[in-house]
Amino acid sequence: MSLPNKLKKSPRDSFVSSHSRNSSSAAAPPPAYGEQQTDGPSNEAPALPPDFTSRLQSLNIDPLRRQAVPAADECIVHLKLLEAFYNLRQDIETTEGIFGIASPTPATAAPQYEKKALDQDAKAEDGAVDEELKHKIKQVREKRWAVYVSRAVERYEQWFLERIPKLTGGEMVGPMYSTKLLADSTLHETAGSLGERLRNFFPENLPPLDVLMVWHAHTLNPRIFFEDCLRYGCLDFWATGLPWADINTCIDNTTFDYDVGEPVKAMWRRSAQLSWDNLDDPIDKDLRCPFCTQATFLSVPWSRGAGFPYGPDSEFVPGDGYSDGSFAKTCPNCKCTITHDTLEVWQFRQDISRLMREDVPMCGTILDNMGRPPYRGKKSFNPPTFFASGWIKQSPIHIKLLEATDLKRDPSASLDSVRIVFEEGLSQKNLTSTWSSGPGGRPTPRELVSVRRMMSRYWKNHSVFGINLIGAVIRQGTFIEKMHNIGWLFSPTVYSTSERLLKKYKNFFRIMAAHPKKMAVPTLDVDLAWHTHQTLPSNYYNFCQTICNGVFIDHDDKVEEAKLDESFEWTSKTYQRMFGEPYSECTCWYCEAIRESHTSPLSRLFKTTNHSASASLHEADGVEHPSDPHSGPHISSHSSVRTNNSYAWSAARRSHLERAFAAAVRRAKKEGREPPVREEYYAAQANTHLDIGDKKKKNKDDRNSSNAYYYGAACAPFIGYAYGPYPLGGVGYVGGSDPGFAETGSGLSGGCCQGTCGGMIGAGGGCAGVGGTCGGGGCGGAGGCGGGASGGCGGSGGCGGGGGGGGGGCGGGGC
Repeated sequence: MSLPNKLKKSPRDSFVSSHSRNSSSAAAPPPAYGEQQTDGPSNEAPALPPDFTSRLQSLNIDPLRRQAVPAADECIVHLKLLEAFYNLRQDIETTEGIFGIASPTPATAAPQYEKKALDQDAKAEDGAVDEELKHKIKQVREKRWAVYVSRAVERYEQWFLERIPKLTGGEMVGPMYSTKLLADSTLHETAGSLGERLRNFFPENLPPLDVLMVWHAHTLNPRIFFEDCLRYGCLDFWATGLPWADINTCIDNTTFDYDVGEPVKAMWRRSAQLSWDNLDDPIDKDLRCPFCTQATFLSVPWSRGAGFPYGPDSEFVPGDGYSDGSFAKTCPNCKCTITHDTLEVWQFRQDISRLMREDVPMCGTILDNMGRPPYRGKKSFNPPTFFASGWIKQSPIHIKLLEATDLKRDPSASLDSVRIVFEEGLSQKNLTSTWSSGPGGRPTPRELVSVRRMMSRYWKNHSVFGINLIGAVIRQGTFIEKMHNIGWLFSPTVYSTSERLLKKYKNFFRIMAAHPKKMAVPTLDVDLAWHTHQTLPSNYYNFCQTICNGVFIDHDDKVEEAKLDESFEWTSKTYQRMFGEPYSECTCWYCEAIRESHTSPLSRLFKTTNHSASASLHEADGVEHPSDPHSGPHISSHSSVRTNNSYAWSAARRSHLERAFAAAVRRAKKEGREPPVREEYYAAQANTHLDIGDKKKKNKDDRNSSNAYYYGAACAPFIGYAYGPYPLGGVGYVGGSDPGFAETGSGLSGGCCQGTCGGMIGAGGGCAGVGGTCGGGGCGGAGGCGGGASGGCGGSGGCGGGGGGGGGGCGGGGC
């Protein structure tokens, strides 16, 4: 099935004008967003033509240049790519009938339900529909996108395994074997420089846009992407990064359509054995039965029975196809039922077999807390990060694990069966003494972290990669939508904006380097630069090594919501103190409350740097700062997830922000300014995330509450893959895993193995959960990813806002 003719986008004059800012100078350099930069080196900020199409044509990217941070041109091309992703999603979501997902409205009525009519604040003149129908239409669109992304991830996996050259330093040296990891004492220092840029591979081998979208999301989890490339022996691919010069050439500067030309498409079809268009691939997937001894392949629909097959008055049905949350398929040969849980077990078992047969370490056991292969030195014992793989290689353990994951022997086996084996094994000294370096043969806290980190790679993930890329792509949708709404790409000041955010990004890294045990949270502008940098992995790796004392900063895309919010407040305060400038140049109620909370009466009395930075937002003549978090450089919250512990936190935080917001309103009135507005719209939007994972529906009065703090932990208003004031956790994602919710706690599905956590349980993916990040200080007393001293589940590098990952800031080891 082919996608209907895409809506060709013309230059949006009204859109451009709505995103342009006044051109007056700001009070303090560099200029505020939207201002034209008039001073500074002329060779770095050339005069750009007024027409935005011509302006984009003037971009100049040297594919061989590898500077410390991305160039402004690369950030702008990144914006072009994100706009192409945005348009792709809009096309897929509004294409009636794809994947057999039943709509609550007839196809002939679809055109009247345009995005404007479905917006949360749509009015009658916009053609707004009633809330219930609006919700159902959005559920179907969400489902279409989820299935499309599932297919895209499958296509990317096939491309990665079969088409990406397995080269390291121009040679086929194979994957990172355990023996090399343990024997080569130089790997700790050299691993990041082993790869060489692929030559003569792009643009001839550029993938389709959907595959490029998954590759893009993969790179935004830098430690996992690095480890995946190590495990599959393709460090040259890792060192190459996204070919921005070629991507720029292929994206039209007016419509933002992605067109590589027929020769490249033909090459893809011939080499990948896949259609260029995702929708032209078969509607069914060939799936090998994990139960049958002899290879048995089943034809499984990507989606079946999803949507509203029983009419518009019925409940939404998640479906039971391969990409649906309720996937179940009975093999006609062995009569066993295949589910996502059995596929997780199958993948874990495959990796154990690969460890025993090919000596390839398990996922999550190659990189240490600093994000590099472990330092060996002259120590006789094995590095803690490798403990899980080494321990599994012992005959009693791997035999028990193979028995526990033998689906022919026990069709009901799941990763909970694996967890039980670990819990029992870790409690027996005779089974741990060989690989443990702890006193009395007991595992050390850092060795237990290795087990948690490894398990985090397999919960709710049956791909060959260390992360469920379906969830990663869907979570990125929030950031992509924000970039579209802000409209920097269409602004006449896009070049100066890009240079400004790069300067701010460098300052952001200076904060992390100075505070290695804190979690720094980016604003959207900083996150754009950060994302762009990560798409050039080798460049980003070397930058981290230099700035942060050898720590490879992670960017985990699942951070517990409470930690994200508290860390943003700390980051804002620290940035203003260090650089004398406001951090979030947004005047929405949330950002105003955050600034008010760290501006004391004494700082106002003595006009300290912190006070002056906050005041400058309101005192600069002619500078208009956005008050809508959907169109300004707000907190970057696309990585925020709720856990089963989020709700207990919300009451205290709500009270704290309520007091700060009230103070901000009083101050604005006293100074004769328009006070910040706390709109009902924000509360309704954030209620989406309150409901995710909670199967109990709130009543309509609660959902439409005008109390902007009603939604508790979702203090930063944001929109993403879930829309409107309804729960969308039931839409049905692969594995049944809601991308916006994570379980925590020992013994829970996706939680810790008992015995690997100390008093406090981490959040944001759980110690052994979906995202692999620990939060708050917790696991084993060794420190959680969001604030501990020696690393948590995701290691000790990493930051919030895009990621916990470890040690809170640059890592427990220090930046």
